[in-house]
Amino acid sequence: MEFPGKIALITGGGGGIGRATALGFSGRGAKVVVVDLDRAEGEASAELVRQRGGDARFVHADVTRSDDVQKYVKAALDAYDAIDCFFNNAGIEGKVMPMQEYDEAIFDAVIGVNLKGVFLGMRHVLPLMLKQGTAPLSTPPR
Repeated sequence: MEFPGKIALITGGGGGIGRATALGFSGRGAKVVVVDLDRAEGEASAELVRQRGGDARFVHADVTRSDDVQKYVKAALDAYDAIDCFFNNAGIEGKVMPMQEYDEAIFDAVIGVNLKGVFLGMRHVLPLMLKQGTAPLSTPPR
C-alpha cells in the first residue's frame, strides 16, 4: 500500500513500533507527524524520516492530557492541513509483579496512557477525519 500525499499522525512515535511505523508510512510517500512525550526520541524519529528523504514533524505531547492532544492535532493541521491516517499507538507497560504488590500509581499511569490516551486521540482526531471523509467508516465527500 502506498500513501503519496497523505498525512500520517503517529502517537508514541519516538521508538519501537511507533518509530517503525513512521518510517514505514514515510517510505511509502506519507508526510509524518511524530508525537511523543520523550522529546529526544520523538525528534530522533522525525530526523530519521528526514534523513531517508521524508517529510516529518515532531510534536511533544502527553496523550493523557486533552489540551496536549488538541495541540498535536492543531500542529498536524498547521503543518499539513489534514490528517489522513492516525496510528493511535502510544502505550506503556507496567511492572510485572503479583497483583497484591502492584502499585496503584503505576496502574493509573498505564490506564491513563493505554486507555485514556487512545480515547482522547480518537475524540479529537475522529471528528476531523469524518469531516474530511478519511475515517475508515466515513463516506467520502461528494
